[in-house]
Amino acid sequence: MSAPRKVLLADPVVVSHSLLYYEAALASAGFEETEFTVAAAVQREEDWDRVTEFSRSRPRLKLRRLDVDPGRCLGRWECWRGFGRSMRAIEQILRSDRFDLVAYLSLDVVLVYFAIAAFRRHIRAHCQAGVAGALFRDNGLRPPANPALKARARSVMDLWILRRALGSGGVRKAAFLDPWCADRARELLKTDRCGYGVDPVFAGPCDPGAARAQFGLARDDFVFLLFGLLSDRKGILESLARLREAPLPAAKTVLLVAGPASPGLQRQLDLELAAAARKYRVIRHDRFIQRTEMPAYFAAADCAVCLYKDFSGSSSVLLHAATYGNTALVCPGGAMEDAVRKYDFGEVVRLDDAEGFSVAVARLAGLDDATRKGMAERARTYGATMDARRFMSQFL
Repeated sequence: MSAPRKVLLADPVVVSHSLLYYEAALASAGFEETEFTVAAAVQREEDWDRVTEFSRSRPRLKLRRLDVDPGRCLGRWECWRGFGRSMRAIEQILRSDRFDLVAYLSLDVVLVYFAIAAFRRHIRAHCQAGVAGALFRDNGLRPPANPALKARARSVMDLWILRRALGSGGVRKAAFLDPWCADRARELLKTDRCGYGVDPVFAGPCDPGAARAQFGLARDDFVFLLFGLLSDRKGILESLARLREAPLPAAKTVLLVAGPASPGLQRQLDLELAAAARKYRVIRHDRFIQRTEMPAYFAAADCAVCLYKDFSGSSSVLLHAATYGNTALVCPGGAMEDAVRKYDFGEVVRLDDAEGFSVAVARLAGLDDATRKGMAERARTYGATMDARRFMSQFL
């Protein structure tokens, strides 16, 4: 299918990743001549200022601000209400203008409007256009281990919504960031319109030798990278404690910890870092790392620590790490475990299994050059599946 000439990117609420998605759309292979119109609502004026500034140097990107208040969109019901307001405003755009493709950047929240006939009467232009979109969560297809009754009910409801929405004729395609869920959806719904999603990664060139020199690292140092917003959800405190307990060569092990701590975690994090520094060298950059700075961190690292707790989704940290050939440590459950096992570029460990953790990290730190090179190539193969130039392909 040839690239459409005119695309509407429907972004019901601008979020932190929105600019990345817009940039990926513009950079997508085969879409070099496509004109994109972003229809978006915002919660904060500063977000719209960033979007406006971004568009000024990109003539192929047009902006249509939606004159609605989406609310804070914190809970599920509030998201539905806020996105519903945005959908009604986008409906008016679709009734007055024509686009070759309408792509929702977060389709999962608006699926309910396509699933229920009473709602579909109010979004007839959406249904006539045929909406494509990316599903950025599992939609209940990958329920948590030992789910409670509430989680089971949500899983059943999500599957019903997805089935009804895809059967309505108003949704062309739903792309999952979790390939397991995409396969499961095709199996359950008997449709090929559930595809694999792309969580775009821009991997800038960076010489590993120069990157390691930037941080004062020796050639034979083994560098564990803990990156991004350092939060309890990411298992930061437990990760540091387990690394400190592991039988790693103290003189050659480095912990590179980059990013701000989440509110309330700073004191505990400082204590764990101080304890780790009594055994290993610790490099701490306590600030937000700009995207232009990111390549050096991943190019300098050997292993990315992505031990997220009770988390089934994808991770931009893991994707960047894979793109630069890092090995990885991930917890069981979800898309990250699937990626590490399928492409064999790391270890799946449990934070509550001290012995298993020690064995896993010691194996990674002790790999011979040939094995390490093979794992790095497999990691890059995984990273290539999320190359930003593939972003728009998930909507076709």
